[in-house]
Amino acid sequence: MNAILSFLVNLFSVVLVFGILIISHELGHFWAARRAGVRVELFTVGFGPKLFGFQRGGTQYQVSLIPFGGAVKLAGEENYGRATPKGDEYFAQPAGKRMLILVMGSVHNLLLGFLAFVLVFLLGVELANYREPVIGGLEPGYPAVQAGLQAGDRIIRVAGVPVKDWPSLSGEIHRYPDREISLEVDRAGRVFQVRVTPRAETLEAGQGSRRIGLVGIGPQIQREKYGLFAALGRAGKATAGVVHDIFYYLGRIFTRKMSGRDLAGPLGIAQLSTRFFRLGWSNFLYFLALLSVNLAVVNLFPLPVFDGGHLFGVMLERISGRKPSPRFIEVGQMIGLGLVLALAVFVTYNDLLRIIVGR
Repeated sequence: MNAILSFLVNLFSVVLVFGILIISHELGHFWAARRAGVRVELFTVGFGPKLFGFQRGGTQYQVSLIPFGGAVKLAGEENYGRATPKGDEYFAQPAGKRMLILVMGSVHNLLLGFLAFVLVFLLGVELANYREPVIGGLEPGYPAVQAGLQAGDRIIRVAGVPVKDWPSLSGEIHRYPDREISLEVDRAGRVFQVRVTPRAETLEAGQGSRRIGLVGIGPQIQREKYGLFAALGRAGKATAGVVHDIFYYLGRIFTRKMSGRDLAGPLGIAQLSTRFFRLGWSNFLYFLALLSVNLAVVNLFPLPVFDGGHLFGVMLERISGRKPSPRFIEVGQMIGLGLVLALAVFVTYNDLLRIIVGR
């Protein structure tokens, strides 16, 4: 019974995450197309066999079996270069309107991510306190426990060197793998010293690996809640931070300073969805916000099967004043689809490794 309940909870969390992301994205295309006077023939969440649906206002709305996708089918999309488009068809619209339709999916996901972050900061979020060198937790079996350190202890000095915050504390400890050092500790106003030998462990870095010392301590975790205006400001910074991190980590992957094995695909996202869902709504919303902003940015990459690829083609058309030939579009889509399929195979392989061997 517990196994069945666990499976249903996992399934619900996965469908919820992908459903929210997809509906938000496709609604962006849907509303923009409607405002531009383009007839929408199909609005589908998921792909594969149809589960259920209904017809309204000339649009077929449906939910399909596999929840990892979705689409808005616009009138005349499949007739490019084969017939003169009618007034309510996609290719009858000027380039500016088509660009707006293409970009609004990502705009909706960016807005969804921002609003999810707002809710996170309104509900309260658990953040590590890196401003102070105060111990929040200890790892069983590590030297800190054996030395008698406790949660709430403030570390004042490491090997005689003053530390003012968590980064300086951890940085000093890392310098002494397998070497005994002294820690000056403030425990509720009582200052004393302890001797501890940081355990040597290997840290994988961009340019290789290095040995560091660890004693098994972590920073304090504080739950912070904000008012509406403060939450809006924090959400804006968080959204901008995610966008920055996407390009930062992609740059590290392309320059081989970071392994591409860290990329996650649908299986990895599904696994993380269930984990964050069980941690509570605030954590789940935080994860949803991260995914939504990532989808907004990645979908604008100039690959032919992404909205960014189509957007790039329309921009070229507007600059040159000429529409690309149907053959050019077909070849571009085939190349783009091949790249995306190769990436999908790669990240799915990584997902399976993580799940099977617990990486």
